[in-house]
Amino acid sequence: MSHPITGEARERIIRQWIERNIGGTITMFRQQPRWRPTFFVDVERDGETLELCVRGERSDTELTFSLDHETRFHRVLQDQGMPVAAVHGWIDELPASVQQRMRGRPDFAGVDDGVRDRIVAQYVEALARVHTLALEPFAAAGIERAQRPEESG
Repeated sequence: MSHPITGEARERIIRQWIERNIGGTITMFRQQPRWRPTFFVDVERDGETLELCVRGERSDTELTFSLDHETRFHRVLQDQGMPVAAVHGWIDELPASVQQRMRGRPDFAGVDDGVRDRIVAQYVEALARVHTLALEPFAAAGIERAQRPEESG
């Protein structure tokens, strides 16, 4: 699987989309070296810096759910007040999702046990809350689900 738009053309499309839809001045544009085309972009706007993450479709494998599906799911979570990275939009030409860039790390190395426990508790609370959200907004956004509860999972 390959992406038809690459390199300078992809960067140009991202920059133009940000100019049209976000505004401001791009002060940093860096591609993350990995299999998924991902870009970190800082935008100065109205005296603030927006830290964005532009995520393209995976290029190494077919997934069960597309990036578009994932982005729509994420937007419904955002709209229902869940603590997720804000979705700023979708770039049809690539395709790619534009979201708030979140700081952090993938592990708890060097993190105090008390801080780790609070982070895990916040995560579990948010996960439990997801399971209480109304299904209608997800269905309206085209989020796939099992036809019958016993088919879930």
